[in-house]
Amino acid sequence: MVRRKLIIKFIIGYAPVWHEKEYYLGCVCDELYAPPSAYFSLYVFFLEEHRFMQVSVFEKIGVEPQAWRIGKYKSFGDQFTRNNISKENREVLTTILDNIYENWVDKISQAKGKKKEEIESFINEGVYQIDKLKEDGWITDINKYDDEAKSMLKTRLCIAKKKKLPLIDYK
Repeated sequence: MVRRKLIIKFIIGYAPVWHEKEYYLGCVCDELYAPPSAYFSLYVFFLEEHRFMQVSVFEKIGVEPQAWRIGKYKSFGDQFTRNNISKENREVLTTILDNIYENWVDKISQAKGKKKEEIESFINEGVYQIDKLKEDGWITDINKYDDEAKSMLKTRLCIAKKKKLPLIDYK
């Protein structure tokens, strides 16, 4: 007779600061914890575009950039030759941002078992009371500080209090 050991796997997320990235990654966790002083902000998704012409870098060093567009949506050279965004480039960046946002909302919706409208309402709310986040099911508990979360994990995993807990940082 062969005996097999039952291995229970779980993932716990903890962060004192939650933004879009942390919450997105946290949604694969079985439980999410935050301290009472947690900062939770899901402001907006944005793309930042750098333009060298706005700061006149090339003028200052005496260089005149030259770039040719091969197609309507080939806008790499614009950052060197234009001081504003082209209609085509705005369209591309808006499409990319919309896709990222839709994916984010979809994945959070699946993970939390909430409707997309609830997720969008949640994002648009803007000011997040940490107590309300727990009440509405966005996080598991708010009464855990870093050391308390580690202690809880050591107890669950039957690790001696003096031993180091193996942790993975999302970065």
